[in-house]
Amino acid sequence: MQEKLFFYVDNKNKNILDIPKKLNNSWKGIIGLNFLSDEELIDLEWSGHPDFGFIPWNAEYTNLLKNYKCTDKIFLLFKNFIKECIFNLRQEVENGGVEVDDKYFISTDDSSKLLLHTMYFNIINNSEKIEDEFKFKTANGIVKFTQKEFKSLFNSINFFIKNCLEKEIELIDIIDEKNSFLELIEIDFYNSFNVSNKIKL
Repeated sequence: MQEKLFFYVDNKNKNILDIPKKLNNSWKGIIGLNFLSDEELIDLEWSGHPDFGFIPWNAEYTNLLKNYKCTDKIFLLFKNFIKECIFNLRQEVENGGVEVDDKYFISTDDSSKLLLHTMYFNIINNSEKIEDEFKFKTANGIVKFTQKEFKSLFNSINFFIKNCLEKEIELIDIIDEKNSFLELIEIDFYNSFNVSNKIKL
């Protein structure tokens, strides 16, 4: 799930003061920031903190953010922050499992990937000792596979994982090409990570 993040800003001088973060409820004594509307957060003058505010990092407020600037240091931190977000998103998608033929779900967390690799290489190295049809546990229950079907499943999941990594690299390359804060804030990396977890055997 995509988190709602905010830029801490100096409204008087139109400066971005930090990378986007979740709201800290203890900020300068303001209690319950998460319960305030975006409009109330953008300018905190009403709370006794004139010139400061929190602007949401989303498409609705991109035009407002374009009026602000940041230092080279914040810009570099922001770039690295987005790369970290993309890495975490890749991990989330890659480890989130796959749907196979719209019938059943295969987990792809690290322990499940290890099990898939173990079974695959056991088939490769001991195919004559393994029955052609065997059972494998999925999130939907026990499913029967032939050796050929399981090899196809393994290769499809590997292709899915490869696609996740390639998408991460593609987005990081896009980030590295950007030279300004204005270019960075327009990148919707969350929705750009459009790797499907549905595979067909």
